[in-house]
Amino acid sequence: MPLLGAALIVRDEERELPLCLESLAGWVDEIVVVDTGSRDRTRELAAAAGARLFDFPWRGDFAAARNCALSHMTSEWALNIDADERALPGCGAPVRRQLSAPGSDAMGQRLRLHPGSGQDWHWALRLVRCGRGLEYTGLIHESLWPAIVTACGVVDDSPLELTHTGYDGDSAAKNARDLPLLEAELRRDPSRVNCWCHLAEIRFRQGNLNAASAAWSEALRQVRLRPTPRPDDLFAFVGALRDPLDDTLLREAETRFPQAPQIIFLRARWLIEQGEYASALAALDRLAGLPSGGEHIVAADLRLAGEWAWAARALCHFRMRQFAESRACYAEAAALAPEQMEYRVKQALCERLEAGA
Repeated sequence: MPLLGAALIVRDEERELPLCLESLAGWVDEIVVVDTGSRDRTRELAAAAGARLFDFPWRGDFAAARNCALSHMTSEWALNIDADERALPGCGAPVRRQLSAPGSDAMGQRLRLHPGSGQDWHWALRLVRCGRGLEYTGLIHESLWPAIVTACGVVDDSPLELTHTGYDGDSAAKNARDLPLLEAELRRDPSRVNCWCHLAEIRFRQGNLNAASAAWSEALRQVRLRPTPRPDDLFAFVGALRDPLDDTLLREAETRFPQAPQIIFLRARWLIEQGEYASALAALDRLAGLPSGGEHIVAADLRLAGEWAWAARALCHFRMRQFAESRACYAEAAALAPEQMEYRVKQALCERLEAGA
């Protein structure tokens, strides 16, 4: 039996697919591509790369398409990868060594996913052992976790790392596709917190603030109904804590996620609003000391501990009339975000105030 295959579901991916398949060349034993209705050269490119191609008419169900791909795998393990993702160079050999090592009965493996767009990497369950009856669930934000939990399966950590390019650029078309799927999935299973949060984000970007607020409130309600907390509950708190910041809700979030960089940064913002600048600086220092990635199951914006943290430090020092320190912090922020002219302007202002102090 082949050791490892790649499973993809695609539609109109002629621009992204070749680089994805190129990143898999030489270390996966088979590639299964399930096409859900491409009208471009996707099918031709997949066939030219040696993939086994199958048709699956799109019916508004990502899990069904994923499961179709898994059903055609002949390998012991399947890597579920999207066309706009790439395996990092050098991962293939260590991945195969780990999968072929004796003694492990893991049903799945997590890998490091680099989402792009300035986001830190996070763990994602993408490798699954075939032939164990494990299937994806969910019309959207489909997941293997429910099947593995039901089977009391073990999940290991893989040395494999993927980069994702699909979050960049205009999201209007993706939102138009996702919105009806989210609404249908929440009718099917209203307990899905990540779907409520995704729905809220779309409504927020559309300018429908009341609908966004209602969706985040429902996400929080579902979080509090859960018997066991989950890492992606963090999304609900981060969304609901948009302006104005609420100290009571922030304290609840801190209890649940004491190491989450998003929550630590929001606490620093709240302290600045209260005029507690020394305490805000202490929170920002704590943020800088967090490890990258680690056990963060959800991606964190790298600006939280970078550009935004330096700008927040600069503001604290400025309001404390510590102009030299403020100038230095604005310089750090400007180095990380040279396109933000406001940092240069504020840096120059601090220099003038420092000279006149």
